Amino acid sequence: MVHAAMLPFFALITYILFKSRNLYYAEALVMNVYLLGFTSVCIVPINALSFFLPNLFIDLFEVIFLVIYNIWTNLNFFKGEVVWWIIVKSIVGIVASYLLLQVISNLVMQWLM
Repeated sequence: MVHAAMLPFFALITYILFKSRNLYYAEALVMNVYLLGFTSVCIVPINALSFFLPNLFIDLFEVIFLVIYNIWTNLNFFKGEVVWWIIVKSIVGIVASYLLLQVISNLVMQWLM
């Protein structure tokens, strides 16, 4: 699950990746707020399935849902750009966001210990 405290960083990644579209940082932030809000609402029922299905299946389904929804959102928000390029940028953004989350989480944990 994405941490809301990381939202400004995720918006920054979106802003950098789609800068060619004259996207303002505030627009990237608002888009990511909606993206995070909707995915949070959808992830709750998906995680509720963990009572009936193995956790590995639920985790895989959650990741697939998040990737597909992120790509779909970017395709709708950045209409007019080449479709495959939006998909590539979306996947790069997801990977960069995940790596950034891991780095910051590790730094915070080291600082706390």
